[in-house]
Amino acid sequence: MMQLVDQQVDATAIFGNEINEVHEQLGECETYDAMVRAMENYFINKFRKLKDDSQPIDSIGPSILQNPQFFNLERTAKDACLSYRQFEKRFQQLTGIMPKYFARICRFYEAYILKESQLGLDWLSIAVQTGYHDYQHLVKDFKEFAGTTPNILIDQCLNNLTQKLAHAAGFFGC
Repeated sequence: MMQLVDQQVDATAIFGNEINEVHEQLGECETYDAMVRAMENYFINKFRKLKDDSQPIDSIGPSILQNPQFFNLERTAKDACLSYRQFEKRFQQLTGIMPKYFARICRFYEAYILKESQLGLDWLSIAVQTGYHDYQHLVKDFKEFAGTTPNILIDQCLNNLTQKLAHAAGFFGC
């Protein structure tokens, strides 16, 4: 996984030539919903073929994503049945990034989604609701992860054609 962080990789290098068939199916889709169904079917079939060898650490990522503002490294390591250092090392092996950094990304994403779904909400309220100490910490994360300020990112995303299609289909996220 670490080899994929901050890299552009051809899908065939990961999924093999079968992804070409999915690409063809997507090209034949006439609606956005049909494209989503084609991708869902592909991934559902892939997941059915996976062997279940899950471990306690495997549930940690989704847990952090659901509540990034409540992330506590020591408690999370304990939940994964690992020591603090073992947890950090294993998490980085699985995801390519450190757990605290992942929690920051999740909190940033949560703030973005909250603003996108409630455009009238001010950024200070969003910062407080998503666990930031203040507005400036939120801006710092937006600049680091999106390369721009919160308002510019929201404006760019809302004016993006793909985003407009996603909103029309009931999805959120840039």
